[in-house]
Amino acid sequence: MESGDRKFCYFRVELRISTFESTRVLSARQEMERRYENLAAWGLGSLGVVLGGVGVLLFSDRGRRMLRSAGEKIWHAQDQLGLWNEAAQQELDRIRETLNQLAKTLQEAQG
Repeated sequence: MESGDRKFCYFRVELRISTFESTRVLSARQEMERRYENLAAWGLGSLGVVLGGVGVLLFSDRGRRMLRSAGEKIWHAQDQLGLWNEAAQQELDRIRETLNQLAKTLQEAQG
């Protein structure tokens, strides 16, 4: 093979590789766009279902009763949360005291 033939073959190989890579990138981009379109379609469908469910809750007597009772339970839950918070704080204080005693005992054993 002459030097000119080698350059031509090298150019053809390089051209084919770059064409293959361009096609692969293009197909990956098309795949990503297709997935995005599917995601958007599912998102809009899901939004419709959610809004329909909220509409049923707001416009039916039973739905309004359910929302009212849930609101009342949440309103009264503040007292229960306060009691739980106090109990949790007492438990954390007890754990802290126990850990301090354990650390003191370990220090005495080492030193």
